[in-house]
Amino acid sequence: MGALLTAAGPAWHALPASGVARTLAVDPSAGLTAAEAAVRLSRFGVNALPEAAGAGALQRLAEQFTSFLVLVLVAAAVLSFALGERLDAVAIMAIVVLNALLGFAQEHRAERALQTLRATAAPMATVVRDSIPARIPAADVVPGDVLRLQDGDVVAADARVVESAALRANEAILTGESAPVDKTSDAVDVDADLAERRSMVYCGSQVVYGRGTAIVVATGVETEMGRIAASMARRPSPRTPLQRRLAAMGRWLVYTTGALCAGVFAIGVARGLAAGDVFLTAASLGVAAIPEGLPAAATIVLALGVQRMARRNAIVRRLAAVEALGSVTVMCIDKTGTLTENRMEAKAMWMSGRYLDAERDMPSDAGLALRQALLAATLCNDASLDGDGEGVGDPTEVALLALVRRHGIEPGEARAKSPREQELPFTAERARMAVVCRTPEGRTAYVKGAPEAVVALASASYQDGGPAPLDHAERGAILDAAAGLAARGMRVLALAGRELPDDASADPERDLVLYGLVGLADPLRPEARPSLQAAMAAGIHPVMLTGDHPVTARAISEELGLPTEVIITGRQVEDLPEDQLEEALAQASVFARVSSHHKLRIIEAYRRLGEVVAMTGDGVNDAPALHAADVGVAMGRGGTDVAREAADIVLADNNVQSIVAAVEEGRTIYENIRKFVHYLLACNLAEVLVVFLALSVEGATPLLPLQILFINLLTDGLPALALGAEPAEPDVMTRRPRPTKAGILGAASLAPIAGIGGLIAAATLAAYWWAQATGDDELAREMTFATLVGAQLAAALQFRSPTRPLLSLRRNVWLLGAIVLSFSLLLAAIHAPFLQPAFDTSGLSAREWAVVGGLSLAPFAVVEALKLARVGVWLERPQRL
Repeated sequence: MGALLTAAGPAWHALPASGVARTLAVDPSAGLTAAEAAVRLSRFGVNALPEAAGAGALQRLAEQFTSFLVLVLVAAAVLSFALGERLDAVAIMAIVVLNALLGFAQEHRAERALQTLRATAAPMATVVRDSIPARIPAADVVPGDVLRLQDGDVVAADARVVESAALRANEAILTGESAPVDKTSDAVDVDADLAERRSMVYCGSQVVYGRGTAIVVATGVETEMGRIAASMARRPSPRTPLQRRLAAMGRWLVYTTGALCAGVFAIGVARGLAAGDVFLTAASLGVAAIPEGLPAAATIVLALGVQRMARRNAIVRRLAAVEALGSVTVMCIDKTGTLTENRMEAKAMWMSGRYLDAERDMPSDAGLALRQALLAATLCNDASLDGDGEGVGDPTEVALLALVRRHGIEPGEARAKSPREQELPFTAERARMAVVCRTPEGRTAYVKGAPEAVVALASASYQDGGPAPLDHAERGAILDAAAGLAARGMRVLALAGRELPDDASADPERDLVLYGLVGLADPLRPEARPSLQAAMAAGIHPVMLTGDHPVTARAISEELGLPTEVIITGRQVEDLPEDQLEEALAQASVFARVSSHHKLRIIEAYRRLGEVVAMTGDGVNDAPALHAADVGVAMGRGGTDVAREAADIVLADNNVQSIVAAVEEGRTIYENIRKFVHYLLACNLAEVLVVFLALSVEGATPLLPLQILFINLLTDGLPALALGAEPAEPDVMTRRPRPTKAGILGAASLAPIAGIGGLIAAATLAAYWWAQATGDDELAREMTFATLVGAQLAAALQFRSPTRPLLSLRRNVWLLGAIVLSFSLLLAAIHAPFLQPAFDTSGLSAREWAVVGGLSLAPFAVVEALKLARVGVWLERPQRL
């Protein structure tokens, strides 16, 4: 027994069935007693997957206030209140609360939408209790229970098979392998991978054929599915690139603003101004320099992106995940159910010595062989089809019936004309199924199964003119044809039959006539290949993860257009040291025979390399990788609850193309965030420069504290939000992904921020000194106030695009409206009698407004001229592919 122990306990798959029964103290024929089952239920707990402790409403709301920049804004509001600027304090806190409510509302809507997709995996189970089969809730199943399994059952717990009558299960949710797995009572090697443990059935998998008995060895959190769900609960969700960049920028802003305000205070005191007045100006400038509109603007921009994604059937659970998709450099995609439809379909046939496309009309000279092959596929088959083409039974047999119907034979009618008299069921050992039917021509045997098993029993095959004897060379050619179909990623079945005499003792599996071969595969989703091609065109490295055999993986990846020079297996992922695995990642786009922990290791290795990783999948085996990735994308239709809980985005329509659309949306969002961040900082820099230079040169403050705060309110509010609604630029999906270490602010950001901020400051100081020449300090402050606002509003138009002139851009009505409204508020502050005392204004003449207008538009004109002259060095150019 010692050699059969693993870290999780006995290697049940490697123990003989009798040993499992002894270890768990149960008689497979009698099952547990009701009393013993109650004791074990108390000891092991209910058979239920661990549920993630969902955050309550108050906790989700509180989490909206935890970002560094939001905390800085709260501090700024407190400082404003302490300085007596209660109106500004209220305005800042209103923005903070609005930001929190928007984020909370979106997450709440996403959770409510997700609830509609959740379903119970295995609500009931058939067990043997006190020697009597009983139907009980799956939650009451305990270790040692004897499960009775049949076609259509969802397995309630991990169990060791003790009897199998052609038992076959679909384990795609755990292994990613779409083809059903034959189950046997024989022990398998202790080192067998999960997908190769044919002596086990696992919680959440579905029986698709046959029947069997199995002893439960693990329930709840101890099942393979439960361990995966529990492992995710212990892993914190990684912060998105946007969250990391905003936090870094917030810290930089605090340090820089503190230094600038200290400099303003020191210069003012050195010039002999009253310390109290200078401190009030420096503090007001500090509050103004922090872009309080940034968190709300970022949240609103993300929320708008979420709404656009919702119209494409994508449920966004975490607001920042939309932008994070725009940063993606590697897209790891689970094959089964994501790139493929998670069903079987007949793709090709081989008969009369040639390959035929099963999806198209067959040539006329294949008629006789084709008819016999279709009859064999219909009559040697236990599945059924309804009128809408929906099938019940083994997916492979359902696919055969769909092929039959596609070629004009109605399965139900054919079976009615040729009732079954005898059946030899499929077993793993026989690798075939045989039936004897009473056809209009007499008794006929039909056989389907693995090519090597059926060809060995055949003495003839259909050629152009009818059955012809098989010799050794022709048998080899048939098996080579089967290998050719398998190399294209297909599961291959041979179809054969023979006419029988009325003697019931005649062997139905002797001297068969081979009708042909059928190749079946899990078909690709129509949008899969173009979606991956679009991702590659956008500079993203797509990676396919599958539980399939490497030969199948290669065929599918070729069909998808992925490179196949290097295919890495799960065993290699497990055995390679971290440094060698990271080197291998750069060479491979396909990983085969990978399990849950392999996928997780791959994701973590990519993230160590600095890649921003998106993971898509729908099975339980995908959940840890979905959780660990920068962005997890789960399939909502037919996917598992565990996968959906782990994901940041759920695609309700399972359309892979929506992922690429989300990447475009994310890139647009990030570009818009950069635009309004650059705009906000350029405006705030202009305000600091105006006050700093006026104090240094004139020894006077050109703006009152309330004017500074009001300027900040006008320019940091609506115009910034409107920049966030900027339409996508035409080339956004032909650019390289952003460097993973690039922040929202970088060396390339200095040109637009310093350049435009300096131009605005120069124009404003020109207005200040023009008015000061008249000797009227109040007029100088008023013209400074008006010019600074006007120049900043005009600059908002410049930040719409780094290189394209204004007239070449699509219309942004929100920005135009924001500029008009903000300028109207400026006019009110200058000319409305009830506001003039608060802002120390008395109105401007037409001549003075002409000067303000000309100087406000001067920075705009300079930058627009640079764009028209294609001198775009003033702003970072995106990297083209």
